[in-house]
Amino acid sequence: MVQRNRQPAPAGYVTDIPYVRGFKPMLAPAWLDFVALLGGIQPPARQSGFSWCDLGCGQGVTAAVLAATHPGGVFHGIDAMPVHIDFAASLATEAEARNAHFHTADFAAALNQPLPRFDYIVAHGVYSWVDVGIRAQLRRFIDRRLKSGGLVYVSYNALPGWTSDIPFQYLVRALAETAAGDSAGRFGQAARLIDRLA
Repeated sequence: MVQRNRQPAPAGYVTDIPYVRGFKPMLAPAWLDFVALLGGIQPPARQSGFSWCDLGCGQGVTAAVLAATHPGGVFHGIDAMPVHIDFAASLATEAEARNAHFHTADFAAALNQPLPRFDYIVAHGVYSWVDVGIRAQLRRFIDRRLKSGGLVYVSYNALPGWTSDIPFQYLVRALAETAAGDSAGRFGQAARLIDRLA
């Protein structure tokens, strides 16, 4: 099932090329439950069904795979890019995952969708790449849509692990601003120039 809600692209996020496809095992309910138990936290009971939501689901591979392998759960993927949601919906249809639902919406608009409250809310690879306002919308969604006792997973890039990459990122962005084409083309031109400089 696909639900569309047209709005402008999220500030600070690349929207002119689709995000890469991939499965993220750390978003699976069993993985999240295990990490919770290691931390002394009781995970949600899943025996009689559960609900799971991926904020910024990208092309929806993780949501579709998990829906197909967890028929007792209901899975929702939310992303602002229609091309992502179209692929996610087609993948879920091909996998016969009727318990997978995808929504083209930003996080603020998603709050107004007729969605359930969730046992699990995940956001992988989003928080570091969107602006302060969108981060607040993401937190508001979690605050309003997470069930009591539910689990949240939010990944983000932290300076200790990314410090050595920051100069390269700034250089690529500065060089790409003067290049032509979409984001991938501009990055390619910047990378070739950096290679020549090196």
